[in-house]
Amino acid sequence: MENLRITFFFLITSFVLFSQDVNYVTGKLVDFNTQESIPYATIRFKEKAIGVITNLEGDFRIPKSYLNKKIVLSISSLGYESLEVKMSELAQNEINIITLKEEAISLNEAIVIAKDKKKLNAKRIVKKAIKAIPNNYSISPFTLTGYYRDYQLDEDMYVNLNEALLEVFDGGFNSKDFETIKVLLREYKSNDDFKIDSLSRQGYNYSTGQKTIKNAYINGYGGNEFIILRAHDAIRNYRIGSYNFVDIMKLDFVSNHTFFLHNSISVNGEQLYVIHFQKSHKNFKVKGKLYISKKDFAIHNMEYSMYNINDKTKKQTGNFIKTKTRKEIDEQLIFKVITEYRRVDDKMYLNYISFQNNFELVLPPIFKVLDVVVNIKRKCIEVKFNQQPESLSVHLKDNYLVKYKNKTLNLKSIDLDLKKNAVFLHPDLNEEELEKMIESFLKVSGKKNELLQLLDVKVRDIYSNSGNLIHQRKRKNYYQHREFFVQQISRKGKLPLNEQFMDLNKPIYNNNVSNVSGNLDYWMNTPLLSNEN
Repeated sequence: MENLRITFFFLITSFVLFSQDVNYVTGKLVDFNTQESIPYATIRFKEKAIGVITNLEGDFRIPKSYLNKKIVLSISSLGYESLEVKMSELAQNEINIITLKEEAISLNEAIVIAKDKKKLNAKRIVKKAIKAIPNNYSISPFTLTGYYRDYQLDEDMYVNLNEALLEVFDGGFNSKDFETIKVLLREYKSNDDFKIDSLSRQGYNYSTGQKTIKNAYINGYGGNEFIILRAHDAIRNYRIGSYNFVDIMKLDFVSNHTFFLHNSISVNGEQLYVIHFQKSHKNFKVKGKLYISKKDFAIHNMEYSMYNINDKTKKQTGNFIKTKTRKEIDEQLIFKVITEYRRVDDKMYLNYISFQNNFELVLPPIFKVLDVVVNIKRKCIEVKFNQQPESLSVHLKDNYLVKYKNKTLNLKSIDLDLKKNAVFLHPDLNEEELEKMIESFLKVSGKKNELLQLLDVKVRDIYSNSGNLIHQRKRKNYYQHREFFVQQISRKGKLPLNEQFMDLNKPIYNNNVSNVSGNLDYWMNTPLLSNEN
């Protein structure tokens, strides 16, 4: 095969090592020129209606059971030349690195003349695409089967990875999705090969501010992450509200955005308009892309990103999208949705959907007070820290507010015990007053609530030797991902009998798995596990 561009990636100690499931052939798609990974590429079994989608890192895996069959992989991605690879040519025990070359760009005129002799600019193309949705997408019931996952990224590391195999029965584009959809949970796994972070795993909490999305709110849908994901498919839900500023796509999308016609591309021989769009707002900025067929105005792909614009961003750049670094841009991200459909005969069906949002988590303080006790032997108040306090700040009397019976106690002196990570606060009392105070503490010994009514100690502005401020809570950005990759499409949406469908008002992990007998032609595309996880 002249077009075959495939190399084998031999793991040596200078590279990050990966663990591989021995039951799968693993691969990675990269750009021929930049060697950067190609996410969300479609890998189909030629002449067979199944396949897999590469994940965010361009990774994929295929069961080794397909090696002995005469299977050819058809690989395609928007903006790249399509490629065919024989399964038998893939290495079994190494990660197969497959390169794709960028497709030659087809230059457009800024204005295209349509059959009705009117100027077909970007805005009119989008209007036609939305109007054509009932014709281009199935209004009859159909079934999608594929791999679902939700996870978080912490410094590019997978955290709290949940995986499932889902069989989705869609009533067709004339039906309201949430009201008619039926889902079978074929397999579920909370993947503990990856890090579990109970703090970031908790639900959003806007009352305490512990976990929030800045300037945004996501409807919980009973905690069912798959339904949250489905709700963000603006094409499927074009007649109902989806997300700002798409709102109701049929009515609001065009008027809410400005559109620009760019160069054309092709996918599987089909020419597509590439249309960029944006929306400027006092506090937000939106940018996105649409890939629309020149043949029938079917929307193949829709990318939509919304960003915060803060005062600091405005002062520094004027237009932060152009001048800030990628990391700085990502930190301003509120959410990003990528939805791709592909053609099956005369209709378009979902290929994959990815929904990402940025959230902020308030972390527990690194340096804190562990306990405050009355030291009877030394006739003082002992404050215990979880780390060794820094000597200068710990000796400043103004850094302590000590109240005894709701009256402020002045301090005579402060002693530091580095071995115990503790300080001893000596009240400025005469001997008689000190004895009475100790006696009152002894009376409530073992009674925590009564002791707290007698004594209140607050600590501030003290640093640990490692430079952490007492009780300081830092904020950290995480990225929440929900993704569904379709592996099989059936144009028959007939509901099976005697199956227990997923309760869409409950989290996936609270639903029962509906097992199916026999071998399944779909599988979990679990990300490769690096030794950093």
